[in-house]
Formats: sequence, C-alpha cells, structure tokens
Amino acid sequence: MVFAYVLQGEIENQVEPDPPKIYHAGDFFHERARQVHRMFRNVSKTEPAKILVFQNTATLPRDLKPLLQQPLADRAGQEVSLIKITTAPGGAAAGAHQHPGHVFGYLLNGEVESQVDPDPPKVYHAGDVFYEAPMQTHRFYRNLSKTEPADLLVFSVRKMGEPFAVRVNQ
Repeated sequence: MVFAYVLQGEIENQVEPDPPKIYHAGDFFHERARQVHRMFRNVSKTEPAKILVFQNTATLPRDLKPLLQQPLADRAGQEVSLIKITTAPGGAAAGAHQHPGHVFGYLLNGEVESQVDPDPPKVYHAGDVFYEAPMQTHRFYRNLSKTEPADLLVFSVRKMGEPFAVRVNQ
C-alpha cells in the first residue's frame, strides 16, 4: 500500500481501474496493494513537484532512500491513517497522551517543540521526521511561532478500532 501527500506542484497519477487524476499541493492519495500503476508524472514542464510517500520499504525502488524507517511487529488486523494537524500560532496540544499504535510524523511547515518519554524536549523544523513507539507518553507539543501556524502530517498504524490517541492522567 502507498499513502502519498503532494508537498509542491501538481502530479498526474493513474492506477487501474481508475482514470488519470491530477493532485495538487496539499492533496492526499492512496494506492492499494497490487494495483497496476499506469502513470505518475509532474504536470509542469518547468516547476518541480514534490510528494511525501508512506509505504512498505520492502517495495521501495532501489534508487530512493527513506527519510525514516522503522520495523513494525505483526500487522494482522491493523489499519492506517494519514492526517494533517494544524497548530495555531503559539498553540499547543491539550495535555499528555499516548498513541496505541506506531506514529510517524513529518513537519510540513513551522517550528514546534515536542517531548515524548523518555527523551528530553526536541525542536523540529519544516522537513523533519520523527517516530513514536506505541504507548510512549507524549508530554507536550507546541507551535513555537507566535504568528504562523505549524502543519504536521501524521501517519499512524494501529489495531483496527483503536483510537488515534488516549489521554494520560498527569
């Protein structure tokens, strides 16, 4: 399976049995396992296009290098989600929480500070990636800018029916 987010430009993509479709910056798309991929191209002849891809690296073309790679345990009965979280200027996530599943993050824009046990707080900048193991306590997440929002893409793998996050009593 492939989950993708268009970071910049326009991409034309076609996977059978669907007709070709154009995806713009900010669009998501998904491809099921074993679908026949007919087309993937940058629409522009002069401007670059960039996409962020979440997929099983066992199927990654040899000339591509992952930004982040983490082995996952048994995936039977698992589901995935790819979400975009926007944090207002100076905003923060409400309270400590844990994610029942694996979480992979990519900061689209902005600068944020985050702290996940047992590690000390860390500052992330646009283009940075991170991983959170299941049930690690995420103490805080805040946007360091007082004037600009921060956008985070989160790819989560968890057991079917489990919530994305659960609150932790402090």
